[in-house]
Amino acid sequence: MSLLPSGKGARSRKIELDQRAISELYEQQCSAEPIHQLGTVQPHGFMVVVDLATLRIVQVSSGIVRHWPGLGSPERLLHTPLSDWIEDAPLPLPSLLADLPQQGLSDLGLRLRDLRPAGEVPADGVAPWAAFECVGHRREGYGVLEWLPGGAAQADAAEQSRQIIQINRALSRIRQAGDLQHFFHECVRELQALSGYDRVMLYRFRPDWTGEVVAEHVAHGLAVRFLGMRFPAGDIPPQARALYERNTLRLLDDVDAVPDVLVPATLPDGQLLDQGHSLLRSMSPAHLVYLRNMGVRATLVVSLLKEGKLWGLLACHHQRPRVSPHNVRELLRSACELIANMVAMRIDGLTRIAHAEKVAAFSALLEQLSQSIGRQGSLMQGLQAQADEIMRLLDASDFGFQLEGLSWVASARHDVTRQRHILDGVSQLAQSVERGSARAIEDLGSPGRQGVEALPGAAGVLIARLPAGVQGYCFVTRPDLVRQVQWAGEPGSYDAVVKDGTIELQPRRSFSRWQQTMSGSCEPWIGVETDAIVRLAALMADAHKTLRNQALQRELEWRADHDHLTGLLNRVAAEQELARRTARTDVFVSLFLIDLDHFKRINDTLGHAAGDEVLQEISRRLGAVVRGNDVVARLGGDEFLLLTDLTEADKPRVALIAERLHRAMSHPFHVAGKRLHLRLSVGVAYSHQHGQDPGTLMRHADMALYAAKGEGRACTRVFQGAMEGQLSDAIQIEEQLRAAIGNRELRLHYQPKVDLRQGKVVGLEALVRWQHPARGLVGPDQFISLAERVNLIQSLGCWVVDEAARQLALWRRAGLPAWPVAVNVSFPQIVGGSLIDDVTRALRRESIPPEWLEIELTESVVMEDAQHTVRALQALAALGLKVSLDDFGTGYSSLAYVRQLPLDSLKIDRSFVQSVHTELQSQVITNGIIGLARGLRLSTIAEGVETEEQRLWLLENGCHLAQGYLFSKPVPADELPAVIASIERNAPG
Repeated sequence: MSLLPSGKGARSRKIELDQRAISELYEQQCSAEPIHQLGTVQPHGFMVVVDLATLRIVQVSSGIVRHWPGLGSPERLLHTPLSDWIEDAPLPLPSLLADLPQQGLSDLGLRLRDLRPAGEVPADGVAPWAAFECVGHRREGYGVLEWLPGGAAQADAAEQSRQIIQINRALSRIRQAGDLQHFFHECVRELQALSGYDRVMLYRFRPDWTGEVVAEHVAHGLAVRFLGMRFPAGDIPPQARALYERNTLRLLDDVDAVPDVLVPATLPDGQLLDQGHSLLRSMSPAHLVYLRNMGVRATLVVSLLKEGKLWGLLACHHQRPRVSPHNVRELLRSACELIANMVAMRIDGLTRIAHAEKVAAFSALLEQLSQSIGRQGSLMQGLQAQADEIMRLLDASDFGFQLEGLSWVASARHDVTRQRHILDGVSQLAQSVERGSARAIEDLGSPGRQGVEALPGAAGVLIARLPAGVQGYCFVTRPDLVRQVQWAGEPGSYDAVVKDGTIELQPRRSFSRWQQTMSGSCEPWIGVETDAIVRLAALMADAHKTLRNQALQRELEWRADHDHLTGLLNRVAAEQELARRTARTDVFVSLFLIDLDHFKRINDTLGHAAGDEVLQEISRRLGAVVRGNDVVARLGGDEFLLLTDLTEADKPRVALIAERLHRAMSHPFHVAGKRLHLRLSVGVAYSHQHGQDPGTLMRHADMALYAAKGEGRACTRVFQGAMEGQLSDAIQIEEQLRAAIGNRELRLHYQPKVDLRQGKVVGLEALVRWQHPARGLVGPDQFISLAERVNLIQSLGCWVVDEAARQLALWRRAGLPAWPVAVNVSFPQIVGGSLIDDVTRALRRESIPPEWLEIELTESVVMEDAQHTVRALQALAALGLKVSLDDFGTGYSSLAYVRQLPLDSLKIDRSFVQSVHTELQSQVITNGIIGLARGLRLSTIAEGVETEEQRLWLLENGCHLAQGYLFSKPVPADELPAVIASIERNAPG
């Protein structure tokens, strides 16, 4: 072995080193250890190296003179043409040598010239060189020719036939072996009988490159010695393993034979000859000592390859020198290589079968899991139901997962009440795993490793990270595998001596059985198990996405018929139910319109969040006082509806219901730290008396509600014919509204839209206000519905477009920044056909670019006549205007038309935004809208942003545009520059 410098000394002496120093020293020596002695050959044959360009001899082995009488000295051959020394060749030498292989050996059939004095005859009548066979191969530009002992020319053909038959019978018996271990034993038994070597072993490499003898057969009279024993990885260093993959046959006829040297020592270019593929190559001194210590004098070793990689070795050992004739050696070599191939194929076949069975079992499990999740509609329940089977198939003791808001741990060995601690520990390990892949850590219990604190018995963990798009992972663990390992001699027990002033490690002398208790690691996971958990993670991710999308779809469908805030039916669904009931002739329908008195004061003083809380509490109280067949709906704002079926004789019950409604409000409301006393105004109308059609019934109930409010509120009024006179008041308001449009009493206020990433204002939304001469500034919620009812909405909408365009032109002429302005449009504007003309006229009159004006419409507007709306918006988009879909997610079926609408952005309704940082349901829906917009290449705008928490959540989840009171309430045009400057000045970061 290589020597490491130490102190000077004149003689050899035994020294003692600690185990760690020996291990480090041996590792250094092995890394530099030559595989064989370059420049030497085994003495039972001889070598001739030929320059393939000139066909002249450039190198020979010194022992050639022993085998070739009359030669005299090896130098005699150097620099001479090879043809001068060849007696007979099957082909011309140039063509024969040109076909030498790079890998493997070619039988050349070359006979050397007879150099003996004339008349000299050997005692047995056969010239020594005539019994040699010539094989060759190519190394770069040189032909390496080797003469090895062969059989007599008149070799017994019958004996060769007998040997071939014996090989075929042996291979047939091996093929019939059952399981893998039986197959291994049959291989070594037949090979020992065939080869005549004393001991034949099948040696398998483990993942850490330690070796294990899995089968051994010996000649009669010898004892099985190494079966089941391990050999340290350092016994066969990495450079040797690499060579064994390239050259699968190694022969050593006599361990103690003194090798011949090559003459000269180097090739003409000064390099040593590469003898890695030579049969006569001489082993390294360390390997020879190692074999002597094992009691071996001759060896034949064949590599076992699996998928091109070294899997193991077939090793034939003999206690005496063994120089086999060429024909016998080739027979053994062929047999060993056939057996090696069969071993590799059988291993591969049995492994594939075992893997296929495991893959099939896990595929069946995943199918059951998928069906279970589908039936139950719950990923958590599906995984819990299959957890035991997952652990069984993966031979695991624990199974757990963490997937966004879901987490769970199951265990066959541990207390999992501290799930959070377990998941925290696994989460740290999961950070090193790439998304969509898995990682096995199999030595958590080894020194220097920090395991999972809450899983003290887990020595290994297999973690699969869920694919991109879903946050989470799943994992299984295996327990510490405590095992008794039988070593062939104590690992690391090398002799260290000082020799000539250097420290030298000698190979182990003892190969006696040595037992070691090993722990700290688990049984390693195989590839199919790693693939299985990756498939499980992928299924979990897909199932989670599917369930999330289904929940989103159900939520959107539910919101189509329900009010998002209270969970009650919305106006559309209530009107449909009213139409269905009034169409029947066998029921008596009572319609209650309910309005909360002075609700606006709550929004103005306590804020919209407090107002929403009040509306939710009202909906609960209303639901508590009605019967199962009754319908409660929220029509919008603070207006509710109650439908109940009665018989004519039940008319007095209406008063009882109304009394219950008022009594439900008798208890105070506790909102935002305030104690509030609220009251209801109720208007009632009956079918068969106050109107059979829904429109008439609603109008009369509305009149009754108006009367209740006019009489001091907090009361109930049933419609009476005299209330028709009260329509004059509505007509008066209508006239005032008509006059307001012509008298310039309407105002536009502007609310900024902010880029959350840069803190910059990127657009405005125009919101109409009525500066009433007597009532002051009136919000749109108090007159827009009236405008729609009395057909003023088109005129109002036209004024909004004109005023927005005029203001844009003013900003432009004043040299101020011009932000795109969004205006809201109604269904009558679209259906009436005036919208396109109004927009075109305004743009032309004010000479402003069309991209400065944006059209906003709600989902409900779209769905009133979707096809008509699509055509109208396409015409607007053709003009260059941008189109935004407002209140997205609160309507139904609009998803079918989103692809057809020429949209530029989706606006997330404030109902989702209000609770987006606290409620999972709102987060799921909002994320779905953001993802839908991203997929359609639309921008997303969140409205109603009032808190910093909402802003941060939206920014982190991909919504980059927002508006709301957090930035600014709607303000007049002249206040806008200062407001925008303040927003941008105070932008975070």
